[in-house]
Amino acid sequence: MNMGQQQCFRCNGTGEITKLKLMKKTCPGCNGTRFLPMNCMRCPKCNGDGKEYPLVGRKGIPFECKLCCGKGFVTEVWIACQVCMGEGKIGDIIPKKCEKCNGNGFFKGNLDGQMNMMMGQQNPMNQQFVNQPMMGQPMMGQNNIMGQPMMGQPMMGMSGFNPEFDCSTLRNSMRGLGTDEDTIINLICQRTNSQRQQIKQYYISCYGRDLIQDLKKELSGNFENVVVAMFQTPPEYDAECLHKAMKGIGTDESVLIEIIASRPSFQLEQIKQAYRMKYNKDLVRAIESETSGNLRKLLVSLLLAQRSQNQVPNQQQCMMDAQALYKAGEGRWGTDESTFNQIFSTRSSAEIACINQCYVSIRGKSLEKAIDSEFSGNAKKLFMTLLKVLINPPSYFAERIHDSLKGIGTNDTKLIRNIVSRCEIDMPQIKQCYRSMYGRDLLSDVRGDTSGDYKKILSGLIARF
Repeated sequence: MNMGQQQCFRCNGTGEITKLKLMKKTCPGCNGTRFLPMNCMRCPKCNGDGKEYPLVGRKGIPFECKLCCGKGFVTEVWIACQVCMGEGKIGDIIPKKCEKCNGNGFFKGNLDGQMNMMMGQQNPMNQQFVNQPMMGQPMMGQNNIMGQPMMGQPMMGMSGFNPEFDCSTLRNSMRGLGTDEDTIINLICQRTNSQRQQIKQYYISCYGRDLIQDLKKELSGNFENVVVAMFQTPPEYDAECLHKAMKGIGTDESVLIEIIASRPSFQLEQIKQAYRMKYNKDLVRAIESETSGNLRKLLVSLLLAQRSQNQVPNQQQCMMDAQALYKAGEGRWGTDESTFNQIFSTRSSAEIACINQCYVSIRGKSLEKAIDSEFSGNAKKLFMTLLKVLINPPSYFAERIHDSLKGIGTNDTKLIRNIVSRCEIDMPQIKQCYRSMYGRDLLSDVRGDTSGDYKKILSGLIARF
């Protein structure tokens, strides 16, 4: 990987680091030059900080990273150990050295060799099932979920994928006393959603048993929730999340807003089909019965899936839309919600971005500030979500994950939903946005707020990139 003359990870381009908060010294990564040499990449063990921690979850007094010798970068490819997820230690209360990686946390070499080492045997080559994309995920060269060009390569499964071999591996991990959770984690984190669907079907053919039901019997808690979610297709999982949000007394409008506002038209159609098949109900009618006012109108409009796919906006039309939004909001007494509804539910991501720029040129402030002053409650949250997710999806999901981690306690349901739904779409960009927005490492924050097998599988899904 050729990173070129990039800014030093260790000192963030300052050429110096602060030691013990008292004195500064020359950065050991760039030797004070502020830039890194050619052909290097961020150290996967310390994430460019040059420091390791004695306790799991980046806790305790740090010391120099052994993998990069405190420089913050490496010049060779290192793959995280799938037992300790790069920690080199196992256990939260009294950590012990990981025997698989001998405490190093990483293996040098290619990804296929690492997985063969972890699984204990060679995967048979079967070219019939190689690198199939996740349902609802664009292939290379296509647009992303909001119609924008893909910013990075989608996650691909292991070469030589063999569903029958994987079924045997899963079955053996659940036999006898206890369950081999590490094997389950390793397999799930190295397969695409499309491949996991094939595994689920082969499991029925091979054993006459339902894989999901077997997993539910063996697992529990948040770890079970993640594993089960990973074996559902994206539309099935979204349909289930929407159903749970409307089930019982009260409705969790934030879940409805997050899912319906952030999914593209084609996936909204798949979600409606999945919802009808699973619950024998119409999703639009369910939304109508559980919501009211402007929120209900806009959610129903979005579920009609009429959003334009045009990625070359007409400047004149965008200017007209910006003027219409001004006249419907700040340019009158009261707010004409129908105009906002019509534009935000039918314009493409590129058109919304252009309309936002036109609005700034007209009023000297963004649509975000206009929405903030014109709307309130859940309607305001929905319009804000649409604006954020249409213009910059990774930034929006980085914010959602951060919200699930901040404060006392962790909103595990929100955390699981956002990592599971985005891990095969734009997780690399989400990690970048998270660091840019909060100055923190996403993987480290998730590890610090979770524990056990739950921490391992979330870390595996994030560290896969």
